[in-house]
Amino acid sequence: MRQCPLCSRNTAGIKRHLTNRHRVENHMELGLLIALTTGRFKGHLDCVVCDKKWLSRLDRHLANIHGISGSELTKLMAMAKEECIRKLADLRAPSQCTGGTGRSLHVSRPWAFAER
Repeated sequence: MRQCPLCSRNTAGIKRHLTNRHRVENHMELGLLIALTTGRFKGHLDCVVCDKKWLSRLDRHLANIHGISGSELTKLMAMAKEECIRKLADLRAPSQCTGGTGRSLHVSRPWAFAER
């Protein structure tokens, strides 16, 4: 069971719930909502340490290139994943023309990614 970031309802099929109940039609928005819910972000991230962009495995980059591990790695990964939340907030703004619904999110602790 996952908690919906829009209505806080617990549901087993979060993708189906978001598309049917909340009518989320924008595929990017749906992907970001699912990433927010699961704590997993399938996509390319930018390094928070250097200027490297579009990394498919940021965790490996941080470990192998910058020698970062343990809790520091977890913290930096959380910072990168918070970018996902910022993108989602931009999509959900009612003034955007991207198909965002303008509904607010139930995100009280975006840093919770670090706790997973």
